[in-house]
Amino acid sequence: MRFKIVPFLLMIACFSCLSFMQDGKKKIVFFGCQQIGVDFIDFLLTREDIEISLIVTYELPMDKTYGYKSVLEEATKRGLKVINPNRITESLIQEIKEINAYVIFSIYYRKIFHRELLKIPEIGCINIHPSLLPEYRGPVPTAWALMNGEKFFGITIHHMDEGMDTGPLLSQKTIEIFPNDTYTTLSERITKIGSIFLIETLQAYVSRVIKPIEQDNDKATVTTLLDRKDGEIDWKMTDEEIDHLVRAYTPWPGCYTIIQHGGKPLRVKILKAKLQEKGFLQIVPSSEFGMSSCSRAVLPSWE
Repeated sequence: MRFKIVPFLLMIACFSCLSFMQDGKKKIVFFGCQQIGVDFIDFLLTREDIEISLIVTYELPMDKTYGYKSVLEEATKRGLKVINPNRITESLIQEIKEINAYVIFSIYYRKIFHRELLKIPEIGCINIHPSLLPEYRGPVPTAWALMNGEKFFGITIHHMDEGMDTGPLLSQKTIEIFPNDTYTTLSERITKIGSIFLIETLQAYVSRVIKPIEQDNDKATVTTLLDRKDGEIDWKMTDEEIDHLVRAYTPWPGCYTIIQHGGKPLRVKILKAKLQEKGFLQIVPSSEFGMSSCSRAVLPSWE
C-alpha cells in the first residue's frame, strides 16, 4: 500500500509567549501510551497554566520488551494520578465528569472514545496524531510513512469524534523525514515539535484565530498494526525497500533473516540498514552472525 502526503491544510498563529489560558489554571485529563505519551506528560508538567488531574493509559507487554517507557510507572514517579484500565468503563466516565476537565488530550491511546466521554470536556477531546490527516489514519502511522519511503510527514491536532482519527482538523505541521530516521528518532522529533505545537494550537483555537475544518474522507488512507512476522527480510526486495523496512521496524517488531549455519537454520536480527553511495546497502546484523556489518549479498547466501 502506498500513501501520498498532501501540503498544509491550514496554518496557525504562534502564541508561544502567551499563557495557554488567560483565566487561570485549567484541569486536563490525559490519555496516552508509550514513550511519546511520557514525553508529552513531561512537557505538560512544565506548564504553570495546566493541572493534570488524571492520566489514563493502556499498556501492552511489548512496551517493556522493546524498551518503551511505561506511562503508568513514569506518571507514578512524578506523583500523578494514573490508571491502566482494560477498557473505558461507565465508572471511569463518571470519574472524569467529576473532574470537570477543560480538555482531554489523547496521544497514542489504543482505544476508541465513547460518545459520552467525548461530550464531557468544555472544549472537547483533542488528539495529537502523527500524520497529515486524512492520510495515515490508524495505528503506527510513523512506521508506515517510513516503510513507504515518504520524504515528508507531519503532525495533526484535531477534535476527536467516534471514528478513528476522523474528527475535524485544528492545525497541521509538516516534518521532513531524514534518510537515517528510524521509528524511534522520528517519534522523538514528533514529540519535541508536537508538544509545543499542541499548546500553540490550543491558544489559537480558544482565541478563535482558527476554526475546525472537516476532513476530506475521499483522500483518507488507513494503516494497520505491524506484525512480527512481517519483519523477515525478503531478499527479492530492492535495497531501498529493505532500508525502509528496517528503519520502520526499529525498535519493534524488528527485522530478521534466517540463514543456514552448521546445517541448521539460524535467526539473525537486522539491527540497521543504511544506503551508501551508488545504492549500496550496508547491513548491520546482530552479534550471533559474527560480522559487524556486511553487504546485502552476504546474508542470504551465508553458509
